[in-house]
Amino acid sequence: MAYNENRSHRAIEFYNSIITKIPVQKFGESMKLKQIADIRTGIVAARKKATDESLFRKSYKMINLKCINEKGYIDFSLAEEFEANEMLSNDFLTQKGDILIRLSVPYTSIIIKKPEEEGYVIPSHFAIIRVDCNLATPEYILWLLRSSKVQQQIRMNNSGSSGFGTISSGFFSNLDIRCPSQQRQKAIGKLLMLSEREQELIYRLSEEKEKYTYAILEVLNNSED
Repeated sequence: MAYNENRSHRAIEFYNSIITKIPVQKFGESMKLKQIADIRTGIVAARKKATDESLFRKSYKMINLKCINEKGYIDFSLAEEFEANEMLSNDFLTQKGDILIRLSVPYTSIIIKKPEEEGYVIPSHFAIIRVDCNLATPEYILWLLRSSKVQQQIRMNNSGSSGFGTISSGFFSNLDIRCPSQQRQKAIGKLLMLSEREQELIYRLSEEKEKYTYAILEVLNNSED
C-alpha cells in the first residue's frame, strides 16, 4: 500500500511539474481541422484485394476493428494479412503521428506512436488525420478529438441509430478547433501520452492477471480430488 501511495504521489508531482510549465495564453483564432491536417477515409479493401486472376500481388498487414481497443489501445498482433492487386499509396498506410478514428460506435481514436507501427493498411472503417506538425501537435489534436465536447458533436451528427451510428470523415474536416501555442500543445500532448501509457500498462496487467486466474481455476476444476 505504501509503495502504491508513493508511486501515485511521484506521478502527481511529475504531472504537476509539466502543468506548471504550460504558459497561460489565449487560444488562437477558430479554424477548420482540415486547415492543419490532411483528412481522408481509409482504403476500400475489397476494391484493392487481389484475386486469382490478379497479375500483380503485394502482401501487407491490415489493421481491423479488432485491433483497436475501446479504451484507445491498439494491438497490432491482431492485424490481418492482405494481398493487394497493386502497390498501395502511402496515403493509406500508417505513418508515425497519424491519428486514426473509428467511424462507427464508439468512435475510438488512437495515434501511431512508433516507427514499427508504420506501413499497415488502413481500411475504410477509419478516418485518417495526418497533422501538419509545423502547424499543430498530433497528440494535442488527439486530445481535442477525445474531448467530451467533440464526442458530443459526433453523436449529434452521426447517421443511423445511437448504438450503430456512423460518422463521415468529412465531419472531421469541417470540425472547428482552436489551437494554443506549440509549447502549450506539446505540454498537453506529453501529459496525455504519459497518462495513456500508464493506463495501458494497468490494462495489460489486468488482462494478464485475469488469464492467469482463469488458467488456475481451469486446472483446479479438472484436477482429481
